[in-house]
Amino acid sequence: MAKKNKKNDNLDQSKRSAKVSAFFAKRSVRYGGAATLLTVIIIVAVILINVLVSSLSTRFTLSADMTTNKRSALSSESIKFVKNVGKQIDIDVLAEESTYASTSNYNSCLLILRQYAQNNTKIHLNFIDMDKNATFASKYPNETLSQGDIIVKSGDTYKHIASSDLLQTTSDGTGNSVVTGNNTEQVIDSAISYVTSKDFPTIIVSSGHNEADSTNLQTLLTKNNYQFETTDLSTANADQNAKMIVIDAPTADFTAAEITKLDDYLYNIGNYGKSVFLLFDPQQSSLPNLEGFAKKWGIGLSTGVIYDTTNAWQNTTNGYFDVLEGNMNSTYTGKIQSGLHADLSVSRPLTLLFTNQDGIATDSVISTNSTAKLWNPGSLSSQTAFTPSSTDQSGPFNVMAVATKSATVNNKAVNSNVLV
Repeated sequence: MAKKNKKNDNLDQSKRSAKVSAFFAKRSVRYGGAATLLTVIIIVAVILINVLVSSLSTRFTLSADMTTNKRSALSSESIKFVKNVGKQIDIDVLAEESTYASTSNYNSCLLILRQYAQNNTKIHLNFIDMDKNATFASKYPNETLSQGDIIVKSGDTYKHIASSDLLQTTSDGTGNSVVTGNNTEQVIDSAISYVTSKDFPTIIVSSGHNEADSTNLQTLLTKNNYQFETTDLSTANADQNAKMIVIDAPTADFTAAEITKLDDYLYNIGNYGKSVFLLFDPQQSSLPNLEGFAKKWGIGLSTGVIYDTTNAWQNTTNGYFDVLEGNMNSTYTGKIQSGLHADLSVSRPLTLLFTNQDGIATDSVISTNSTAKLWNPGSLSSQTAFTPSSTDQSGPFNVMAVATKSATVNNKAVNSNVLV
């Protein structure tokens, strides 16, 4: 089982109890970088594409295996994707090849880069020393280019990749960065898709309800060629050209009029093909309208927060709320490499209220192990001490669920989705 690097907690881990604030203050855990352990943000990214747009899980490997035997191997999915590229592609590495080959960690990046040209003669790998080619940077006046960066281009379309984006890093707790993974395959696949694509899906991020900061979620999806626009549904309608609306843990409820706008967006004048993605925080106050919207789609929200003293990323009080998944529905999440797990950090449980009703079908996407339990002392607050009890409700618990409404339009099956 893969393990995360230890988080920077300010609590004394020798204590048997801790304050809720120590767990909920780590909002970045929900969307943060996760060493070699797949976090919920990776799962979210795959779900967004599988359920709602197209299949990134089969086209873009999310992180290359850094083990000795596979650290330089391009995945079979990427090889298939690369071989189907029909346009001329240049991968310009802004460094001498020998520099990449002799630099720790980047030598594995080089081995992966070489395989793109090896698998498709239309893809050319070029090494450019900017000290010797002073005019190169002038071709990209809108970019700040640094030694080691990469430009992937096809015709007049290009994507600039910073050298730091090739590696996955985390802090060792002393302020130093430690390389924990190789993102070269992900970012190069994404760049090739970008320069060869004509359509870049748009996602709406809800505002105006004190929503959580979704910067890291947007950053990951932007790297996979999504565009974002921010909309306050209290003052504007949803852009019907957007594929999805993301509503990230608001603390103020939506009005009845805004719920109607969500309904209209999903119905899409009878054409469907839209999705709404709701994230709820265990410490949120009651949001009757937004929770009622999820309930109407067959997904109920319970109070409390899930913990697991057996299957969590570390066996201490501070790690119990970083629960490891028990079951993942591969229809939506794709397959995850053996030995990796999702971190279901600071989650509240969901209930499927029905299987199929009024044309809406519900399904669990991710659930916990049966060893998980629900800590629900009533009204959670930052001053509530965590004390597990033998009487706490036992799992498994659903932590991510999807509801799909299907229809037939012009003899074609269409659907809209609500993901919670």
